[in-house]
Amino acid sequence: GSLPLSDAEMESATSDALEALGTVEAWGLPALAAFLMNHAPAGMAGEVVEGLRGLSLGLGEDGDGSMDEERPGVSGTTTRSDGISLTVECLSRGLGHRSDLSSALLRSIKETPTGHHTASD
Repeated sequence: GSLPLSDAEMESATSDALEALGTVEAWGLPALAAFLMNHAPAGMAGEVVEGLRGLSLGLGEDGDGSMDEERPGVSGTTTRSDGISLTVECLSRGLGHRSDLSSALLRSIKETPTGHHTASD
C-alpha cells in the first residue's frame, strides 16, 4: 500500500473493510474488494474469503431499473451490473496472485455442504 501501516493497523483496516462489505454501494464494491485482495494480511485469509463469499453478486432487489442519482441518464441496474462486473474481475485477478486466499477459498468451498453454496462460489 501507499501508507506505511503496522501489522495491527493493517488488520484493523482489513476488519473495517470486511464490515463495510455488507453496506457498500455497488459502485464502491470493486475498490473495497481490490483493497481486500491486495492488502489483507495472510493471517486473515479465512475471514476475507468468508466476507467475499457472502457478497450478493446478482442484481437482486436493487435491479429495479430505477435511475442512478449519481449519474443522470444511467439506470440503477446498469450501475449495479458495472460494479458487479468490476468486482468479479478484481476477485479473479486477486485470486491469481494470492495463493493464501485461493487456498482458503478452495478449503471453504470443500467444507460447504452440497446445496449451500453461494453465488460468489
